[in-house]
Amino acid sequence: MAVKRLGKYRLKERYTLVFMFIGLPFLVLAFWPDAISTIAKKLDIQYHTLIILCVCAFFLIIFLELLTIVSIQDRKISNLTQIVAILMSDTENAGSSEPAAQPPSADPPASMRLEDHRGDRPDAHPAPNDPID
Repeated sequence: MAVKRLGKYRLKERYTLVFMFIGLPFLVLAFWPDAISTIAKKLDIQYHTLIILCVCAFFLIIFLELLTIVSIQDRKISNLTQIVAILMSDTENAGSSEPAAQPPSADPPASMRLEDHRGDRPDAHPAPNDPID
């Protein structure tokens, strides 16, 4: 049944293996029904007490495994939520602000060239390669 669910529902291999190993004691009991009474006699425990202990241990193992799965998925969901919030904030900021400044090129734009403004103002600074009078 677990193998069928693996293919049909795309259940992860890890979870399939966990539940197959959890079901293994029941398979053993199916082939050897007197196993619990034999273990109870060797441990000198009553049959019903051992059954209750086994059932409690089984439910505890399943409970801890499911809590582990839920906590891992909760961490993943929190991380994804934070990433989505950051991306949404970035897209909102990019849409409302001016386009990002382009990296400076080797040649400054024409409006910032010093030689273009030298003749316009008398106090203009000389270009770096021009000799000073």
